[in-house]
Amino acid sequence: MHGYSDLEYSARIPSLPGTVGSMPNLRRLSITWLLTALLLATVLVYSIVSVTFGHFAEKGAAAAIAKKQLETLSLVIAQHFATRIQLDGKSEFIAAYVDDLEQLREGLEVRVYRAESTAEIFGKASDRYHPDEPPVDVQDAFTSGNPQFFETDKILRFARPVRATEACLRCHDNAQTGDVLGVVTVASVSHIMRATIKKFQRGYLFINYLVSVIMFLLVFLLVERLLAEPVRRLSRQMVKSRESSDNSDLPHPDTLYCHEMQELNNSFGELMCRLRDRYALMHEMAHTDALTGLLNRRGFVPRFELELHRAKRYEHHLALIAVDLNGFKAINDDCGHAAGDHCLAGVADAVSNMLREEAVLARVGGDEFLAVVPNLAPTDKAQEIAERIAAAVASVAINCGDDERFVTASIGVAIYPLDGADIAQLERVADQRMYDTKARSRHR
Repeated sequence: MHGYSDLEYSARIPSLPGTVGSMPNLRRLSITWLLTALLLATVLVYSIVSVTFGHFAEKGAAAAIAKKQLETLSLVIAQHFATRIQLDGKSEFIAAYVDDLEQLREGLEVRVYRAESTAEIFGKASDRYHPDEPPVDVQDAFTSGNPQFFETDKILRFARPVRATEACLRCHDNAQTGDVLGVVTVASVSHIMRATIKKFQRGYLFINYLVSVIMFLLVFLLVERLLAEPVRRLSRQMVKSRESSDNSDLPHPDTLYCHEMQELNNSFGELMCRLRDRYALMHEMAHTDALTGLLNRRGFVPRFELELHRAKRYEHHLALIAVDLNGFKAINDDCGHAAGDHCLAGVADAVSNMLREEAVLARVGGDEFLAVVPNLAPTDKAQEIAERIAAAVASVAINCGDDERFVTASIGVAIYPLDGADIAQLERVADQRMYDTKARSRHR
């Protein structure tokens, strides 16, 4: 009846250190900017790593592909060269054929080296395409009979031996089948050979970077959707929870796509409910007298101010009644504290049941009570209410061993606006009249 209403005493979680109310606003961390910075840092690191290691990979891959291309080209040229010699072995025709071959690609150089057995029959040819001093790789090809590869920063060269066949023995009567009759070298300028390959690799790397950036953006959007947005919503809910006891607008689990975020959301809701329950209990304990269940002074003052505000607004009268028990100390001393507690609880119940529903009763001291009776109509007599309170107090019997003890009440009444306009004035008048009543009773 006389508890505090939700209107005036809604539980609000205070911003105390170590509680949810003091948690930092997560929106200030700017998760979106954090993810953007992480994305840019990842792209930057990826680019640096790709450029660093890609440079060596590009160089090695270009060299390997160039070598393979030149190897294939040298094999084709050597075979065609051997066939052309068999068809027309004259030097001028061979020189013209070499010129044609070198036109196939910029930087391509074709040379023919005759073996000693071939030179015995056909003699030395022009140095233009038959050099006198073969390089080391050509000598190795003559010696081993196997193709040799030579590479520098500027040139790539394949040396392919030309072996004698049955058809060759018609002219080379000083040779046997399988002998090396000469070596054909096909050389290309390194940077020209690798230019096309590098161009292709750069295009591939560009596409790779583009695809990587797109993938990073997709991951960013996915993380933003699944993680950042739920965290921001939860952060906003935390901020709201510091100002409101309404728990209905918590993010619904169905709107969260991440199981962990659902658990966090649910745990946060449960934590807020528990905190509000604890805070409501603490609020009630701080504003309620534990023995009688009535409001204490801390709880009574806001209720009185509310009723006084209403009385001023609607121009109603209001009565503040001060009650002090007579004989309570004797019961407490003679019968024990348990009997004294029973006396206080019985008086609180008796007076509460006598007062009308909108009245508020509080225990403000050891055996002192205050009651506020709002909406006091002219037909209501405050003195009659005080007499009924006195009668209710006198009806409470307290067991003291084999005897029954009773207490009486000294009562003082102050009326708004006749006796004052605020709680201090009204309480001072009510206390003074209550002490006057107590003094008169002692002189009887």
